[in-house]
Amino acid sequence: MIYPECGSTAINKNGHTYYGKQNNKCKKCDRQFVTPNENEKKTEERFEIIKKMVLELISLGGICRGNGRIINLAAKFFH
Repeated sequence: MIYPECGSTAINKNGHTYYGKQNNKCKKCDRQFVTPNENEKKTEERFEIIKKMVLELISLGGICRGNGRIINLAAKFFH
């Protein structure tokens, strides 16, 4: 793992956040950061799919039916 701010690979695990995410600490710059979650990456991919569907003029109902459980994400896009 590489800390994006300073590029260091000298990283220690530093417990967990209140929400249960892994907290890490960089040995080089002594800063804490949270490891990116795989679900967050999937959300970004889903958002890109929704953007493409909106450009194709698909209705909100159609987008939600086609993507299952991402109704809230689709609704955020339209607001």
